[in-house]
Amino acid sequence: MWRTPAKQACQRFFKILTGRLPIPRGHVVHSVEQAMEAAEKIGFPLVVKGLSPDVLHKTEAGTVRLDIGNMNDLKTSFEMVACAVRDKGADSSFRGVLVEQMLPEPVAELIIGSVSDVPGFQKVILAWAEYGWRF
Repeated sequence: MWRTPAKQACQRFFKILTGRLPIPRGHVVHSVEQAMEAAEKIGFPLVVKGLSPDVLHKTEAGTVRLDIGNMNDLKTSFEMVACAVRDKGADSSFRGVLVEQMLPEPVAELIIGSVSDVPGFQKVILAWAEYGWRF
């Protein structure tokens, strides 16, 4: 349990966010067959994202595919994402593919992350919000 006022405030903030933000349904899969099963549970349209800690900027690395509308596109996207991870030299750290529900176009982007192994710091929390980026 968090004890300091700042940590308690963060905890309350995360509870508010998780209760109000739409969180897409998704499954981590390791084969095309598993991806197809996930798609049947989630429905279309989908997003496919390669998972590897060695690929930090997934979109720029080609490991994200958006607006997948059918099973044929899903098969192709799964293979393209898996190949893109391997092409980046991250084959040994490849952890699968996230098949996720594609939500409507957002009006804001929110990134929240944390790390506890930065030398000289106990915990580092990143919170970033960007609004109004529709074109």
